[in-house]
Amino acid sequence: MDNYLLYVGVVVATVLLSGQALLLTINNVIQHGLLKTLSGMFGIALVISLVAAISATSLGIILSSLAMAFNAIKIAGAVYLINLGIKMWCCKASHYVSSNKTFARLLCAPIEC
Repeated sequence: MDNYLLYVGVVVATVLLSGQALLLTINNVIQHGLLKTLSGMFGIALVISLVAAISATSLGIILSSLAMAFNAIKIAGAVYLINLGIKMWCCKASHYVSSNKTFARLLCAPIEC
């Protein structure tokens, strides 16, 4: 029980400390307003809960013992984050650059500017 309370404390500290999720939320509130950002806030809380559940069910131990699976998940996450960064960068540029709009629209299609 002592380890579980320590774990809950670490999870609460992770949620309360500033990080990428907080910066994303602040950015979205500034750009889109609070009401449009609530779904993102709910998503962040849901993902943190999902990570806590995965850790609690010892899936983390299984992934740490299978280095190939861990590396595949890590690489897939990195590719996804790079893809999001490119889309956000092109989407921002499409507001200010009038030339080559078709290319910018293709890259920014899933993200509403």
